[in-house]
Amino acid sequence: MRTEKIITQPLLWANISKFLPRYYSPSLTKHTRQMLGADNLRVVLPAIASLINQNDDSVETRTRVALALREVILELRELSAEYLLWHGTLGEAGFLEEAIGSERDPYALAAMSCALGAIKRRNTSMNNACKQARKPTLGEASAAYQHAIKILINAATPKDREYAFEIYRYAESVEPLTACTKGDLTQEFIFTRVSRFQLQAKLFAIPTEKFLYASDEIDRVVEFRDDFYGETAPELIPPVRDYFDAKRRSFGHIEKETDNVFGGLAHVGEDVSWQQDHQTVVAIANGLVRHVSCQASWGFMVIIEHCHPSGERFCSLHAHLGPYVCVAPGESVRMGQKIGSIGRSFSYENGGYFSHLHFAIHIGWFWQIYRTGSLVDARIDGKWYLGRVVKSDISETFLEIQARHGMRLVKKKTSWISGYISKDYWLQRNHGWVHPQKFLKGRLAPFSEPV
Repeated sequence: MRTEKIITQPLLWANISKFLPRYYSPSLTKHTRQMLGADNLRVVLPAIASLINQNDDSVETRTRVALALREVILELRELSAEYLLWHGTLGEAGFLEEAIGSERDPYALAAMSCALGAIKRRNTSMNNACKQARKPTLGEASAAYQHAIKILINAATPKDREYAFEIYRYAESVEPLTACTKGDLTQEFIFTRVSRFQLQAKLFAIPTEKFLYASDEIDRVVEFRDDFYGETAPELIPPVRDYFDAKRRSFGHIEKETDNVFGGLAHVGEDVSWQQDHQTVVAIANGLVRHVSCQASWGFMVIIEHCHPSGERFCSLHAHLGPYVCVAPGESVRMGQKIGSIGRSFSYENGGYFSHLHFAIHIGWFWQIYRTGSLVDARIDGKWYLGRVVKSDISETFLEIQARHGMRLVKKKTSWISGYISKDYWLQRNHGWVHPQKFLKGRLAPFSEPV
């Protein structure tokens, strides 16, 4: 109700822009459309992102956004394509084909190509939600989402799809605030969020549906374990527009010693593109998608393994993405191909943070087994230890740690995937993480100097 009052005042649009994409309520749509006419790009871009989540699939908005594909501003073309990824129909396909033919910006081009593919995948009728459809009266959002999913599984007529879309539209008015660092998310909360993702995947023809949403498990993780195939990666491109910033210090930043879950730890990636909801994220090089997951602290995450022309391997990690993941495990991707978009602020889909991309480079194959005698960190009973590897295989690793009451043998999952590592592990310089900006610029001897 407060937001409905604020959005009627153009002078306050800039203040509300960074929060608006969390809202689903159609009652905001009229004024959100008016924001498209603002002179401030920081108002217009969040307005487009917000109309995606308000499910404004009206002909008026689709046409207006499609025409923006011809605008001079790169970011506007890119985000307009993101809107069409969700709500575009065959009626806008011609605009996209025309724009793709003349587009030279790699990020806008990736977004447009992905949107055109999405339109061709899904049934046009389900994108034009019936304006006369009855408004759902189901109680709990999770029950409403599961009901809609069953409708789509058991029947797929246009009217069934229209009704399922209306359930999706009205079940919740706002994305519930998520703060993953508190660790107080209930299973019911997570189930509701995952149920919405499941329904989204079916309604919008998200490619990862059969992989990521194939079971009832919470925080489903899917990894492709077959041999590497695909082209080598002789060239690199940043994962997002305007990526390079020599002043950024997020890689290797060591947090202050606090009771926070990240207290005293070293950050092994770069956090970029803050408050850029729905910004396009692309593959930095040719490679193979190894991992796609949705987890409470990461949101949606994609990891790609790449093969350097020398034969050496490296992996790129992209986290805090939104639910429209455009690639699936086992898919071979090319440099500049869209893999997804940055998730919305404070939402479960991005881990509960202000919207941003966590991007990191790890040297080596995706499947790595620790060498016996090497030092690896592990979190045991809430405390970090630097332990010596006793035994390691593809699934688990046994470490010998110096605990309070003497030496202790513990085990952990064999995985290098992390956003933070202990300060001790970081300082020993054998962790495999490299500076992303320097790596992309070719300023590192990437397979000999970890940091």
